[in-house]
Amino acid sequence: MKRFLTILVMAFLLLVAGCAKAESPQEKFQKKMDQQLEQLDKKIGEMKSRFDAKMADLKKKYDEQAAEAQKKYQAATTALKEKRGAAQKSLADLKSATGEAWEKAKEKAAKALDDVQKAYDQAVSGSK
Repeated sequence: MKRFLTILVMAFLLLVAGCAKAESPQEKFQKKMDQQLEQLDKKIGEMKSRFDAKMADLKKKYDEQAAEAQKKYQAATTALKEKRGAAQKSLADLKSATGEAWEKAKEKAAKALDDVQKAYDQAVSGSK
């Protein structure tokens, strides 16, 4: 019985000593590296969140600018079509005019054509 108790105590001491075993340098390094990788994963996640937010902001700004450009284009083409129509009418009047009326129609047609060219130039310079 005494021998059994001695063996039992020794087994218990070995068990306790095994549980309280100090970390080896390899285990310490591996644990430290695991912690650093976890920190990096967190930082990478935060970086991705910031990037996604920045991309969403840029897309919103792009969409707003594209919509504004579309409005300007529509306004410019509408104005150009109106001025082109007026120039076409002036040309038709010029073709049917004679004598003194032809000179007045010529001036009117030249001005209408000039108006179309100016509207075009303005539209092009505004789109740059």
